[in-house]
Amino acid sequence: MKYDINKYIERNIDKHYIEMREDLRREYRRIDSFYLKKNFKSKDEEEQVMNFRKYLGGFLDFLDSGLEDIPSDIGINGLRIFHSMLNSYVDRGDLNKTALKVFD
Repeated sequence: MKYDINKYIERNIDKHYIEMREDLRREYRRIDSFYLKKNFKSKDEEEQVMNFRKYLGGFLDFLDSGLEDIPSDIGINGLRIFHSMLNSYVDRGDLNKTALKVFD
């Protein structure tokens, strides 16, 4: 699957937090632009892009909220997809442990 959120996480989990945020913003802008053009090859591709965009945007909103507000578009279950990524940043000291309190 071309627009796979789990593969995106795998590609970015080892990056430093600041680098990941910059990449996340770039990727979201790229996918948002593609989505808004509505130039899909199939209905399946449209759904993949829509979901990928939703999860990237939700995670970006969570980061922009100061790691406090659960994004309404993906909810806590959608945010759990990024738990391993957040945990990795906490383990490396890029983020404080409070970044994970939303999962308590």
